[in-house]
Amino acid sequence: MTGAMAQTKLNIVLCGFMGCGKSTVGAALAKRLDKRFVDLDAEIERRTGHNIPDIFAQEGEDAFRRYEAEVLAEVAKGNSQVIACGGGVVKNPANSRALRQNGPVLWVRRPLEALATGGRPLSKGGAALKQLEAERTPLYEAASTVVLENYGSLTAAVDKAVQLFEADERL
Repeated sequence: MTGAMAQTKLNIVLCGFMGCGKSTVGAALAKRLDKRFVDLDAEIERRTGHNIPDIFAQEGEDAFRRYEAEVLAEVAKGNSQVIACGGGVVKNPANSRALRQNGPVLWVRRPLEALATGGRPLSKGGAALKQLEAERTPLYEAASTVVLENYGSLTAAVDKAVQLFEADERL
């Protein structure tokens, strides 16, 4: 398979802290590269029939993480997708392996003060948010193939993601 043909089959996975822009960048990136966009949290909501805050409130984080692992394992087997993951997906080492099975994993990084945190079950703000970031940063580093800095415009982030994808050494 040629490099260009292989690239059309690969997934691109976006991981990173909640509110860093994974879904927004992912949807635009999928459109640009003519790939299917999968928002993992939206897929969990579709399959369970419940929104994420309700799952956390009614069943707890452990139940949500089980749903997340099941849905990810299935979605990650597909190809030609851009997959935007929830911020805590990297907490489970098996998830990190699933993320990398069919393409690069881009860690979308954005400063804490620029994150969109409204309506997110684990975003309490302030010190709690800084603590969560400190806990997850090494997990994002371990799970990702490359870092995508998301400090500017959507167009700039998508352009950079395309560059990183096209420069992937595995092709």
